[in-house]
Amino acid sequence: MKNTASHIIQSFLIVIILGLICNCLWLYEILQIKGWTGLLWLNGYMISVFLIIPLTVSSYVLTLRLVVKTSFKNLIISLLGLSIISLISFHFAREIFYAINSRFFGFTSSHFFSIITVLTGIIVPNLIYCIGYYFMTNRFLIKIRKMTIFLFIGSIVLSIIFGLITVNINSGFGSGTTFIDSVKMGYPIFWLNIFLGIIAIIIPKMKKN
Repeated sequence: MKNTASHIIQSFLIVIILGLICNCLWLYEILQIKGWTGLLWLNGYMISVFLIIPLTVSSYVLTLRLVVKTSFKNLIISLLGLSIISLISFHFAREIFYAINSRFFGFTSSHFFSIITVLTGIIVPNLIYCIGYYFMTNRFLIKIRKMTIFLFIGSIVLSIIFGLITVNINSGFGSGTTFIDSVKMGYPIFWLNIFLGIIAIIIPKMKKN
């Protein structure tokens, strides 16, 4: 295990750069291709997701690779496996968000409906996400305890919370400050990169003996 100060600094640089790239890709597609108005960005599939997801997974896998020795084969398997799991999770969450906001269209400025959206949207897809991260990490990267699943759950919850804080500080290209506005600006994507990087630094200290 190589959990030194220099590796931690390198890790943070990696996740910040990847997080900013993901955020820019997301915003570019919404602003230049999909259109900012209303829920236009949920029509059809976000092509940028197929780049964003592997980059976000890389924030985790590459950071973990800096502090734990893993084979190149396992690194690639982890990148591919976690990308597929994340894509499935994203698809379920997207469909739920779109269904809820289409049904309650006109009420999306309400924080009450934002809370409903968040609770409905994260339970099933993100159970898949968190269990998938645990399984792939434990099988191909480093043996970890089952309680590590709560760290992955925490990364999602904190990404949502910090995304809401960020959109309240800077609403970006809109004026709304709800969860949907935060997602539209891509803030949770940025923060997820950050928190996955932090988890990758923490879990080697929690590995199974």
